[in-house]
Amino acid sequence: MILVCPHCSQNVTLADSAAAGLVVNCPGCGKPFSVGTPTPVNPSAGPVINTGCSGGNNLVSGPSTTGVRAMAAKLNLLAGLGFACLLVLLGCFGLLIAWEVRFQRTQSDMEEAVENYQRIVDQLGQ
Repeated sequence: MILVCPHCSQNVTLADSAAAGLVVNCPGCGKPFSVGTPTPVNPSAGPVINTGCSGGNNLVSGPSTTGVRAMAAKLNLLAGLGFACLLVLLGCFGLLIAWEVRFQRTQSDMEEAVENYQRIVDQLGQ
């Protein structure tokens, strides 16, 4: 059973949930606080322990949910970053294609202008 000390917010691990109603000393700050009874808030989150103290955050969920939530948050972040990178790559690819089309059109326009110039020179020379 994991509790949070209402005085210093350190996690306090107790061996058994049978300690409900007892007063324990925090190993971090040494101040006493009473142990409440487990109160289920979310069945999927594991046991939640109420220390019975009036001040501070004295509820903590089971240790198994912390790792799962952190992993889910990391996966969501990675998925978002992957999607953003994909959008950037697609944008760069679109710009590259647009530039290449523009370059080819400019090159063909120049070739056409040279041919027209050569035709005019040939006509003037006759």
